[in-house]
Amino acid sequence: MTPPPTGSNLDFALAYHALGWWVFPGRDPLDLQEFRNSLIRQGKSHEAAYQETERARKHTFVAWAGRRKMGEAGRPTETRDWFDESRPLRPVIILTGPGATAEGQLVGVDVDPDKGGDPAPWLEGATMVARTPSGGWHIYGVTDDAEIVKTNSGEVADGIDIRGSGGLLVAPSGEVATPGRTWERWGALSPAPLAEI
Repeated sequence: MTPPPTGSNLDFALAYHALGWWVFPGRDPLDLQEFRNSLIRQGKSHEAAYQETERARKHTFVAWAGRRKMGEAGRPTETRDWFDESRPLRPVIILTGPGATAEGQLVGVDVDPDKGGDPAPWLEGATMVARTPSGGWHIYGVTDDAEIVKTNSGEVADGIDIRGSGGLLVAPSGEVATPGRTWERWGALSPAPLAEI
């Protein structure tokens, strides 16, 4: 296994793409400002535009649902366009669920200790773990596609969100694009802890 990526958001995106992961661009501050301004031009109040912009913050910049059905995972040339030097703040978004990795179904566990999430049972044996700026963890695992893992928030336990089918995770994308979001463990994907899910 290669060492974890370093450098720009493009370097991170290409590294994830090389793993066979579904890579798409998140929204950078310029994207969000353009989005908010377009809502205001459409007649939304400043407060409503702000709320909708905040909800859009963690969504991908491009529509991915149709591409997923067609089996496109952000080709390298497209990835280079999304993360060129004019967009250094654009985060890399990883899609989870069936077919999201060459090894099977990519599953993410988002542990938020501020909401009561206990990382201990999820970290045991995990080989790909990212720290989040809030002090939480994103734990990546893989399982076969036999049983679809559903995305949910807080259903397993307080402070534990599962990212399965149709889920999104903001991945470490470099210190410029995602300050405080770093890889703590980087290795071949371990099996997702399905007994816990």
